[in-house]
Amino acid sequence: MQSKCAALCALLLLLAGAAHAETAATPATLFAEADQHFQKGEYETALSGYRAVIERYPNDWHATQARFTEGFILQKKMGKLKQAREAFQHVAEKETSPALAENALFHIASVDEKSGDTDKAMQGFTEVLKRGKFGREKNATRRLALLRAFRSGKKDPPPGWAQGLSKRWWRKRMR
Repeated sequence: MQSKCAALCALLLLLAGAAHAETAATPATLFAEADQHFQKGEYETALSGYRAVIERYPNDWHATQARFTEGFILQKKMGKLKQAREAFQHVAEKETSPALAENALFHIASVDEKSGDTDKAMQGFTEVLKRGKFGREKNATRRLALLRAFRSGKKDPPPGWAQGLSKRWWRKRMR
């Protein structure tokens, strides 16, 4: 009798632990764990975490955010442009968040630009300008102008961060 009771108690504890593990792995907690790895610069581990969110909870908004962050890591931190483009394309097509979709379109155009496909990049930045509601218009306009100048053969230097600052502003700061 005692062995049956002990076995039943052990089974109940095992089930309770499994149930607790399932509830602990919510999309938010998985995303937060992946985000911590991203913040530490552990990009491979972060990608695994983001992909776990995408696979386990494909319809949750965390999955879309995870896919976007996956694309960002692949593009900016690892230089894997083709994979980054695919991730951003998925976000742009899913369009659960218009702001995220517009940012994904901007990054797709940036990937095309970096890959050397000027035509696709120009089309992408033009699409961002058409949608333009979420703050990417200024950057898209600037990048489009640079691509047009490049295409026409003009050697137009990229605008620096201080381009719009006046000499008066500099004189005040240099005193």
